[in-house]
Amino acid sequence: MNKEMKLPATNLPPFFCQRQSVRIAFIVIAISIVFVLIGIIFNPARFYPSKDFSSYKHSEDYQLNDQSKRKFSNSSSGQGQQDFFADVAHLPSCGDKKELFSVSPLKLTDFSGIVPLGTLAPTSHVLPTHHLYFHPRREDPRNFNSLPVEVPVVAPTDATITEIRFTETKERPDFNDGVIHFSPCKEVKGLFDHFKTFSAKLQKAYAEGAIIRCDEYQRSYKKFGTLTFKLCNKKVNIQIKAGEQIGTAGGGEGQMVFDFGVFDNRVPPATLANPKRWLGQEQKQYTVCPLDYYAPGLKDNLNSRLGTPDGERRRTIEPVCGQANWDLPGTAQGVWILKGEEYVAHENPHLALAYDNTDPTIAVISMGNSEENKGFSWGTYNFKPKDSGLVNRHFKDIKADSNVYCFETEDTYRNNTRAIILLKMPTSETLKIEKLNQTSCGPGPWQMKNYAEFNR
Repeated sequence: MNKEMKLPATNLPPFFCQRQSVRIAFIVIAISIVFVLIGIIFNPARFYPSKDFSSYKHSEDYQLNDQSKRKFSNSSSGQGQQDFFADVAHLPSCGDKKELFSVSPLKLTDFSGIVPLGTLAPTSHVLPTHHLYFHPRREDPRNFNSLPVEVPVVAPTDATITEIRFTETKERPDFNDGVIHFSPCKEVKGLFDHFKTFSAKLQKAYAEGAIIRCDEYQRSYKKFGTLTFKLCNKKVNIQIKAGEQIGTAGGGEGQMVFDFGVFDNRVPPATLANPKRWLGQEQKQYTVCPLDYYAPGLKDNLNSRLGTPDGERRRTIEPVCGQANWDLPGTAQGVWILKGEEYVAHENPHLALAYDNTDPTIAVISMGNSEENKGFSWGTYNFKPKDSGLVNRHFKDIKADSNVYCFETEDTYRNNTRAIILLKMPTSETLKIEKLNQTSCGPGPWQMKNYAEFNR
C-alpha cells in the first residue's frame, strides 16, 4: 500500500483547566480543583474547539480569494447552487428517490454519538454547522476526553467522488487534514471531512487530480507556535461502491470528529435573510439531514444516536437531526454579519441568534471574537427564552422597534458564569448588542452605550 496521507480533524475539544500555583494553601487547591472539574463536566464547550484552536483553518470554510469573489460576485443565489452542482451534472438523475444511502460511514460500534446539525462552537463555528459530527470511540470508554481510536471510513453508497481537498501542515504533518465531495446522482452532494488517512485509491487520484486552487497561509497558536498550511482543491473522478473503505478517521489528538454533510437541490431552499451574504456558499440553503437518506432500520438506528458527542444524552425534540438555517427575516432570529464585513466567508467575526442543537428549548447567542475590545468575549451565551416581556425574549419575537431587550445568560465557555446582554433592532436590517458588567438585568429600561453593530 502506498504511504498514507496523514490527516487530522480541526474540531478539537477545549481544555480550559489551567495549572494551579503550588504555593497556594492545600485547602484552597482542593477547592479550586473541585470547581475546575465541575466546569469541565458540565461545560458543553469541552466537546468543541478551544480558543487555542479558534483560528485553525477549517478545510471547508476558508477565506474566499479574489478569483472566487469575482466568480460569485454577480451571482444570484440560484446561480451559486448551480455552480456547486455543476461538476455532477453529467450523472444520472436521482428522480424522486430518497433512500440513497445504505451503509453507515463509520461502524455502529466505532462511534459514541452523532451531534445534530446546527452546532454552535465559536470561534471555528460561530454560525450553525451544516453537517453532522460523528465522534469516533475513545481509547478509554470511561473517559470521553481520552484520544479517539482510529477507525475505518466507508462509502455510504455507490457514488462518484468529484473533489478532494487536502491541507498540508509543514511543521506538524500529523495535523494534515482532508475532505471529499461525493455524489450518488446529479441533484445530491455529500461531504466527508477530517480524514486521518485516505485509501491508496484516493491518494493516487489526488496526486493525479487537476488543481482547482491552492492557498498558503500561517496561523499562530499558544500550544504549537506558528504553523504553515497549504490547502489545495483538486478535481477527481473516482467511482466508489457502498461499503468500500475510503480512508480512516480518529486516531489522535487532532482527530476527534468526522463530519458528514449532504446538500440536495431538489428540496425547497431554506430562507436566508440576505442570500448575497453567502458568497460562494449558496448551496447551504439546500442542507438536509444525511440520516434521512437511509432506509428504515438503519435510519432509525442512526437517529437514536443523535445527541451529545459522548452519547450520554439524546436529542428528543423534532427535528431530531437538528437545524442548520435559522434566519427569520424581519426578526432578530438567525445570522448577523459584523458591520463593515461583506460576506460570510469566515465565521469568526459574526453573530448567530439561534437555538441549541441538542436541546432546542435553550436559546443561544453565539458570538465571534470581533468585539473582545468592548468586553464581549467570544463564546456561546445560553438562556431559557420567554414568550413575553423584555427579558429573555424569544429571538423570533424581537423586531424593529424602540425596545431594548435584556438577556440573563450563562457563558458556557466560562463555566456557566452569568452574563448580561442587551439587544436592540433599530431597523429590520440592523442590530445592536452589548454585554454589561453586572449580574442581572434589573427592572430596566436599559441604555446602550458600548454596543457592537451587525447587519443582515
